[in-house]
Amino acid sequence: MFRLLETWPVVRGMIYHPVKWSALDPASAGLDPERVRPVQVTTEDGLTLHGWHCVGPPRIDLRPFVVPQFHAGIIYFPGRGGHRGYRLLEIAELIDAGAEVLLVDYRGYGDNQGRPSEPNLALDARAIWELSQTLPGWSRARTVLYGESLGGALAAQLAARLCDRQTPPGGLILRSAFTSMTEAACHNQPWLRWLIPAGWYPSIERIPRVTSPVLSLHGTSDEIVPESMGRRLFEAAPPVAANGLPREWVAFPQAGHNGLAVSHGPLLRSSVARFLRQVVARSHHPETAVD
Repeated sequence: MFRLLETWPVVRGMIYHPVKWSALDPASAGLDPERVRPVQVTTEDGLTLHGWHCVGPPRIDLRPFVVPQFHAGIIYFPGRGGHRGYRLLEIAELIDAGAEVLLVDYRGYGDNQGRPSEPNLALDARAIWELSQTLPGWSRARTVLYGESLGGALAAQLAARLCDRQTPPGGLILRSAFTSMTEAACHNQPWLRWLIPAGWYPSIERIPRVTSPVLSLHGTSDEIVPESMGRRLFEAAPPVAANGLPREWVAFPQAGHNGLAVSHGPLLRSSVARFLRQVVARSHHPETAVD
């Protein structure tokens, strides 16, 4: 029944807030083509998605380029609004934390055709993962899934799928993530309980299957996904990953749902950098962690 409801324009409009852009290339976004390279990938159902492989800071970031002392790849799964150009500041923080970043817009977002839905975005996530493993220098054990809000649900779903197949990613970072889309939507608009059934983007049911290290980042004043909800999702993850790294929770004081890179850039960068160091260290020496 819900699959049918999700196809209704009025319901889809409440769920997904894409911003379309006919030609979202690095140069038009003010980025250095030598540092941000366009990529594309074809999904299982034949749709072509466009995105960026970011290997250096966006031009708008005026800080000196920081050469990472370690290397990891981050797949950035964005939230339900905007397009990849809205994530420039957060991409810059992740790069300064020591990562290359792959960000491919979902179908219906940016310069991509198609219509978003839960099963369709799952197809997009799988295709983006396959693309990541073809990038120079990337490997499964050093690839971290980074999910923002709705993207956290997609990252958790993909991580659970990969762990089920005994091919876990290097790590999972949840940023402002919810237990389920149903609970998050009804938290702000209780009347939606009459329209939206339970079990929509059920991250809290999927995350117990994730054997990779987990880092959760959440604002204490998140008005869309309350901190208590993010905490419940975090506590549903295994306390210790298969490689021995414990799950980690980082609270962002007085931060809301959006704009962590603006209000708490240094904390975001340092938290991710520490996590990446641990992931990379364990990819070389499983018995050793980095504090």
